[in-house]
Amino acid sequence: MEKYYCTECKRYHYRGKIYQEHLSYKKKKDINSLKKNEIDSLDLERFRPIAQRQISRLLIKMESTGNHELYSNEISKIINKELGK
Repeated sequence: MEKYYCTECKRYHYRGKIYQEHLSYKKKKDINSLKKNEIDSLDLERFRPIAQRQISRLLIKMESTGNHELYSNEISKIINKELGK
């Protein structure tokens, strides 16, 4: 069987097979992503200066490109790292 690159989970799968881990990947992705109103009400002062710059840079990119899902995942990764989760 021929493998193909899945853009949903960033892995290679066999063509024609149902990939069961997509469901678990999607659940994990939903848990880690922040909602838009949570990002807007975020207090940057409680984070380190490096994290503040990273988050503000990603917020600017998110507003300019309109790709909320990608940048909210990146912001949530930074926040989880700062909070020690």
